[in-house]
Amino acid sequence: MTVDQLLLQQFIELKVPIAEPKEIGFLEIVGQSTKENPISNVYRHFLDPELSPELSSILIDSLLGLINVKLKILKREVDLQLDEYSAIREYQTGNGRIDLVIESQKGRSVIIIEAKIYHSIENDLNDYWNAFEYPESKKVGILLSLKPISSKFIGHDKFINITHAEWLNQAKTFGLPYSLSAKSFIYFTDFFTTMQNLTTGNELTAEVQFYLDYHEKIEAAISCRNSATNFIIQQLDKVCRELGWSLYGTAEEWRNLWDESYGKHVYWTVYPMDILRKKGGILIILEIDGDARKHEIAIREEFEAHWQELGFTAIINKEKHVVHLASISMPFDLREMNQISDKLVEYLKNELEPVRRRLVEFIDKLAK
Repeated sequence: MTVDQLLLQQFIELKVPIAEPKEIGFLEIVGQSTKENPISNVYRHFLDPELSPELSSILIDSLLGLINVKLKILKREVDLQLDEYSAIREYQTGNGRIDLVIESQKGRSVIIIEAKIYHSIENDLNDYWNAFEYPESKKVGILLSLKPISSKFIGHDKFINITHAEWLNQAKTFGLPYSLSAKSFIYFTDFFTTMQNLTTGNELTAEVQFYLDYHEKIEAAISCRNSATNFIIQQLDKVCRELGWSLYGTAEEWRNLWDESYGKHVYWTVYPMDILRKKGGILIILEIDGDARKHEIAIREEFEAHWQELGFTAIINKEKHVVHLASISMPFDLREMNQISDKLVEYLKNELEPVRRRLVEFIDKLAK
């Protein structure tokens, strides 16, 4: 037994952690989840008493609670009076713009928030602090970040660190009110999911730790899988050579079996990895490309009913540059793997090639 085989045998006995499916939010869909301006805009929307009357009170109360906890540790006190406050984005100062300001002119109080995702702290926090001529007991600065940041790293003794997760989790513990509209509920939970994904993306997951602990065994397993995949691709190449065809494709996920001498735009496609993973059959797809694609509708009208009688399943095409017309499963037992090339040659030659050649003749007539 080789070292790799021994590692693989040990690996099989391990309990591999399975990552839970990850939900994504709208900001992730549009590629804005790591950009501070869109995220600050969402916070501002939820903090606005007119736009989000139910959520704004929850976010303010949870933020004030966190501020009191953080300042108590630092033996500092503030007396923030946020009656009739405004939530302001991009507040202009003498030398810059503050991401988010929560200010009550009536209560002469302000919360200055600099939001960070991945960017470093290069802002003039002293300029931000001095932009408001309120007593120090009526002001607090917050560096809002994905992960905890030390006061030494912040570099300003009037700013404290609160993470996105701390704020949003604290807000969730308050409970979302029953009066919250369905749309607001969706917006908030969607944003919560996005920020949670960003936060946990910086954590060492069980899957990562598992790899670090057992990387030699995992690499041995990957090497074994690659060997199996290469074996299938070599067998497909052998099939093509016996039929006088060409095997086309570079990615391990797919290969085209291509008769360039007759109907080069009509060919068969197989998925090597599926052959290894699925029991009971080999999926073979009838595919067209090039000028043949413009005849897709006519082809389906002419052949789909007949193909169904032969055991094919029609495919609703989702590819951009090619058209998958139909698929069929060739009966195959993995215990016959040493005969795979012979069985494929026989099946393609006797069962499938008459189908492809008839289609080629039809396309040739349409092209004239």
